[in-house]
Amino acid sequence: MLLHPFVELGKLRLIFVGNFTGGYKWIALFSRAFRLEAFVFVSGYVFAMQIIQKNKFTSVIELAKSKFIRLIIPCWIFGLVYWLMFRTTSPIVILKGIGHLWYLPCLFWCFLFAFFLYKKKWNEKFVVLSLLIISAISFLPLPMQLNRTMYYLLFFYLGGCAWKYSNVLVAKANFKTISVLFLLFVILLVGVNLFKEYSIGLISSHGIIFKEQY
Repeated sequence: MLLHPFVELGKLRLIFVGNFTGGYKWIALFSRAFRLEAFVFVSGYVFAMQIIQKNKFTSVIELAKSKFIRLIIPCWIFGLVYWLMFRTTSPIVILKGIGHLWYLPCLFWCFLFAFFLYKKKWNEKFVVLSLLIISAISFLPLPMQLNRTMYYLLFFYLGGCAWKYSNVLVAKANFKTISVLFLLFVILLVGVNLFKEYSIGLISSHGIIFKEQY
C-alpha cells in the first residue's frame, strides 16, 4: 500500500515521458511482486486448512461446483455489466474475465489444481520446483486465464505449505528466521517476474507474437 503511490507516479511517467525506467521501474516491479502474489499466498493458506484439517471438499466435482458459483458466475455477471458500459472489446472476453476480473477464473483454476496436488500428496520440494519452472513459462497463450494460473499456482501452493508447516514455523519463529524467509520470498517473487519479462522480451525480439486466447 505504501509503495502504490510510487507505482502510480511511474505510470504517469510512462504516459508523459514515454518510459518506465530507473527507480520507478524497480519500485513498480517490487510492488507488483507483492500485491496479488501475497493475496494468492493467503488464499492457498486458508484453502489448505479447509482441505487438510476440515476436509471441507471431498471431491473435485464438489469443489468445482462451489467455486464456479462463487467465482465464475460473478465474473461473468459483472463482466457483462462492464462490457455493456464500455464495449471496448469483443463480448467473448467476458468468459475469461474482462479487465481486472481475470483474477477470478485464475483463482478458480488455482483451487482445482491445488486440490489435486494436495490429494496426491507428492513431495513438496518436487512440486515447488515443478511449479517454479511452470511459472517461468506462464507467458504462453492459453485460454480462460490458464496462463496466469501457471504463474500464480506456485504462490497458492506455497501458502498451503505454510499452513501445513505452520506449527514448525511458529516454534522456530525469531527475527533471523523471519528475515531469511522474507528475503527468500522477495527473491522468489522478483526473480520469477524478471525471468518472465526477460523471456517475453526475448521472444518478442525474434518477432514471435502470441495471439490472445479466450
